[in-house]
Amino acid sequence: MKKSELRQLIREEIQHLNEAPANLEIKNKKGKVLWTSTKPHLSRVSLRGLDLRGADLRGKDLRHTIFDRADLSGADLTGANLRGASCFQVNFRKAIFKNADLAGLRFTNCDLRNANFSGADLSFGELKTSNIAGANFKGTDMGEPPYTGLAAKKMKGKT
Repeated sequence: MKKSELRQLIREEIQHLNEAPANLEIKNKKGKVLWTSTKPHLSRVSLRGLDLRGADLRGKDLRHTIFDRADLSGADLTGANLRGASCFQVNFRKAIFKNADLAGLRFTNCDLRNANFSGADLSFGELKTSNIAGANFKGTDMGEPPYTGLAAKKMKGKT
């Protein structure tokens, strides 16, 4: 990448941050506000222990966000970026991760039953002692991560 291209990317990122709203809300699909942040983005935010059932997080930048012990059952994370996020004992039952960037993400002791990972990037990630029964992995890039202690009788569409 040329220096001029890098400078342009930096200018665009600064402009994007300046145009971002002062407060960010997480809403469910019915429009109910579940959580409000004073930051203009969700990257590096702690959502530890929060009830975010049915949250609409489509396309959100959730890099390095802490979800530990949160309830995101039924949440829609389609196209979201969760690289480096912390997911310890999180309820993601029936969550939608379609085309999400989950590269390097560690799911530890999570409930992933009936979650939809179709088209997601799970490369370099970990699924440790998580329940993935009924989860859909069709078209998912699973790379070669450790899949230890998984509780699943069936994985739908495992590639």
